[in-house]
Amino acid sequence: MDASENLDDLIMINPKSINKGRIIFKTEKLQKKRGRKRNKESKKDEHTSSSIDNIIVKVQAHFLDFMISFLNDCVHSFPEIQKYTFLKFNRAEKKKVSKEQINKMKNSTIKDLLEKVKISKKFKRYDENTNKNNLDALIEDSWLRQIFNIKFSDLFFYYYNNERPLKELTIFGKKLIFSEATESFFDLLQKNKNKIMEDKIVEYTKEIYFDGKNPSENA
Repeated sequence: MDASENLDDLIMINPKSINKGRIIFKTEKLQKKRGRKRNKESKKDEHTSSSIDNIIVKVQAHFLDFMISFLNDCVHSFPEIQKYTFLKFNRAEKKKVSKEQINKMKNSTIKDLLEKVKISKKFKRYDENTNKNNLDALIEDSWLRQIFNIKFSDLFFYYYNNERPLKELTIFGKKLIFSEATESFFDLLQKNKNKIMEDKIVEYTKEIYFDGKNPSENA
C-alpha cells in the first residue's frame, strides 16, 4: 500500500471492531474486489505487520505504555510519594484506533485517560481504580497537576522527539530523568530493523498523529 494513500478512507472501523481481540478495518477496495477469489494463503498475506491498522495499534500501544512510565518517573522523582505507581492500560483499550477514537484521545488530557481507561487485566491483585485513586491522591501537588493536565497530543510530541533518543526532559521547570522502562518513539523504531517497516511507521505516525505535518515545524 502506498504510504501517500488517503488514510481518511482507511481508518473507517467496523462497528463490530473487536473480533477475538483483533481490530478489523474496512476499506472500499476490500469491499469491491472482483475476479478470481484469493486462496487462504493470499488472504493471510493481505493483513501483515506492515498493514496500516497494525502499525497504528503498535504505535498507540507503545505510546500509552510510555505515558504510564513517564507518569511513574514523575511521581518517583519525589522520595516522599514513591509508594504510588500507575499501572499500564488494558490491552483492548490501547488497540482502539478508529478515526473517532484517535481524535477523542488527541483532545484528552492524561487526567482524562487515567479516569476513564481501564488498567491491564494482568494486575489482578490491584483495585481496578488504582490509577484514578493515585490521581486523586497526587493531583493536589501543583507540579503534578500540570503534568496530569497535559494533552495526549502534547505528550505525544515529546514522545516522538523528532525520532531522536529521549532520556530526559525538562518540563514545567523540573528536570526529569527517564527510567529504562520509559521508551520513546526512537526506541520503537529501534525494535524494527527493517528499513521499509521503519519508514512506514514514521509515515503513518505523522499522518495520523500530526495530521500529515512535519512535527519539527511545531518544535
